[in-house]
Amino acid sequence: MFATLLRLKNRKQHITYGKRKDLIYEYDALRAITIHPAEHIGIADRVGSLEEGKDADIVIVDGSPFELTGVIRHVLIDGKEVK
Repeated sequence: MFATLLRLKNRKQHITYGKRKDLIYEYDALRAITIHPAEHIGIADRVGSLEEGKDADIVIVDGSPFELTGVIRHVLIDGKEVK
């Protein structure tokens, strides 16, 4: 998890979609599926980012969450692991 988070801070990492040459940086892709939707529907005070006081809904992935080779290791809902 920590390696992925650190790697996401390096905006040189990118994802390509199919045959298109469009690039999206992993950091921006992660925000597009977390904080941006939460802001859009007005619940960013509860979800969308990892901050004290917010719901602890977390998926921990070994590898990139944007690649098929990424393996989900843990899922937490309200801070409790779901098996």
